[in-house]
Amino acid sequence: MQSIVDFYQPTCIVLQCGADSLGYDRLGCFNLSFTGHGECVRFMKGLGL
Repeated sequence: MQSIVDFYQPTCIVLQCGADSLGYDRLGCFNLSFTGHGECVRFMKGLGL
């Protein structure tokens, strides 16, 4: 993500935090843990946009 942000230089990012990315979700396939899901949010917030 950092290289994409560096390239496009957005002024904002909209982050949809649905549950489909979590493990055991019937609709999703990413299989993230609660911790992993939170780390994604933490990373995006850390971009300071």
